[in-house]
Amino acid sequence: MKKWIFLVAAFMLVSSSLVLTLEAQAKDPAAASIRVMFVEEGTNYQWEYASPSRYKYGEEEHVITGNKAKDKVNEIVDLLKVDEEEKVDDLLKRAQQRYPNLIRMDIRFINEEGELFTWVWNS
Repeated sequence: MKKWIFLVAAFMLVSSSLVLTLEAQAKDPAAASIRVMFVEEGTNYQWEYASPSRYKYGEEEHVITGNKAKDKVNEIVDLLKVDEEEKVDDLLKRAQQRYPNLIRMDIRFINEEGELFTWVWNS
């Protein structure tokens, strides 16, 4: 349990610094990005895309990048259908289709204009 709490705390710290980095990158009009983080019964999942072509997928300590990660990122983007006007409850319903035991969802999207949109849910 202590390891899980430590991992979540470390992940949150890294995630907040990542968001600041993505915000800085978003000043470029072509710099859209998305980061999705799910916690499901103690397992952490993370998907990231940063324009123009940086992809990352992580499940616990296992992280992949490149084309393998691109496939994973595209799957979650297709599932969630993130839109700037989206409601957190609608995103949660779609996420729970594949991850029914979610206890945390954190989605951060920076559009082409550099605007940050955030959806967070905790059980």
